[in-house]
Amino acid sequence: MNSGSKLQTALSSAIVRTIESMTFEEVEILDDGSRDFTSANEIVWAKLPILKPLTGELVLLMSHNYCRSLINNVYGSTDNESNLNAENDILAEIANTIAGRFIDGLIPSDIEFLLGLPTTGKGNAPESAKKITTILLRMGDHPLVISIHGEDFKPFNKS
Repeated sequence: MNSGSKLQTALSSAIVRTIESMTFEEVEILDDGSRDFTSANEIVWAKLPILKPLTGELVLLMSHNYCRSLINNVYGSTDNESNLNAENDILAEIANTIAGRFIDGLIPSDIEFLLGLPTTGKGNAPESAKKITTILLRMGDHPLVISIHGEDFKPFNKS
């Protein structure tokens, strides 16, 4: 991880502020690059297009168990159909909040930015534009992976 880059600093700050304020859990940023998911069946994901002034996307991966834990903390026990909707809502909300804080920390505050609508799913996330950076985090025993994709972000990834 290139921790000295403006990109890494803005993304790390956005992730920590978002996760700690939404979940009240401490976040640990890991440098080992490992991904603690044992199979694609254990992964849920969100992809959020970044449309303006930079073009790319934010991709969030988390364990299905951690997502279920968040649902129980926020909504309590719900039926299976409600759980699926709640899962998608939580993934989308986390991705939106991280992306907004990330872009706000990356560009001057007088420049307007625009985010697209998130997509969510289970298993491996669909392929994206060129990956520029990835941050691996842990909340308790649960991994979280956030990636930024798109050539527009490459200049911000230099120390």
